[in-house]
Amino acid sequence: EALEESVALQRSVVGREPNARARGELARQLALQARALVDSGRYDQATRLAVEATNQAPGSPGPRIDAARVFARCLARVEGDAGLPA
Repeated sequence: EALEESVALQRSVVGREPNARARGELARQLALQARALVDSGRYDQATRLAVEATNQAPGSPGPRIDAARVFARCLARVEGDAGLPA
């Protein structure tokens, strides 16, 4: 919940000041929340946030690397998650 609030706050900052620094911070917050969502088994939401993070900082490799890590973690967990439909 704290991560969701942090992302919401940073989105409002980007809305007021859409500069590279604010967008980079939003990308970082989105990546953190995406990792937490993977840990809680919410893979679809995690991947959406990872993609959004890459869109917030298109010139930076950091969000792309974070997104790749999120995708890899999702894949590893989905393969072993018996609670998901086949």
